[in-house]
Amino acid sequence: MRFRRSGRDRLTLLVLSDLDPEGENIGETLASSLRDEFGIRHIAAVKVAITPEQVARHRLPSSMTAKKTSSRAKGYIAKHGAAVYELEALPPDVLQQVIRQAIETVLDMPLVRAELEREKADAAGLDAIRRTAQAALTDAIPDSSGRPPLTTPPAQSLAVSPTRAIEQNRFPSQEYHRMSDERARDNSGRNGGTARGRGPSSDPRPT
Repeated sequence: MRFRRSGRDRLTLLVLSDLDPEGENIGETLASSLRDEFGIRHIAAVKVAITPEQVARHRLPSSMTAKKTSSRAKGYIAKHGAAVYELEALPPDVLQQVIRQAIETVLDMPLVRAELEREKADAAGLDAIRRTAQAALTDAIPDSSGRPPLTTPPAQSLAVSPTRAIEQNRFPSQEYHRMSDERARDNSGRNGGTARGRGPSSDPRPT
């Protein structure tokens, strides 16, 4: 059970039920069952709603009376009268407030708030990791053409190996021809000659 894993030695049940013979007894019945079947020795059932005080404070209507056939009717009528009240008679916003207040009375709220802050910090850290991973995957996954994302190659590698660069579609063929002409002029200058027109046998351009 979750309660056993918590390491706590006391269990508090917050009960929400109708104000009628069975509703008044349901909390104690459940507590007794948990005590006997699961060995939870320290257990308390607290009626959160609907209570006689809430009926009076909010002037809740009653359209029914306790069933005389109920074995608990006599004791209920002696304590509360014959009228019974359904839990739904409480307005939703009032019921929500009642439940919140009941929870806060049995919890260590500073500890709860500290835990919530830790959860927020953990969530923010996980979100940052998710965004980083998503960006990395976006860069790595091929585009719709099936080719991997193109990256700009270093200028030095293009100058050294234009043939390999053009094979990888890194720049247009016109750029390849321009670089070839510049290399030919540079070589000619180093050898003391001049750049001349090249015949078909010396033209490095692909045909």
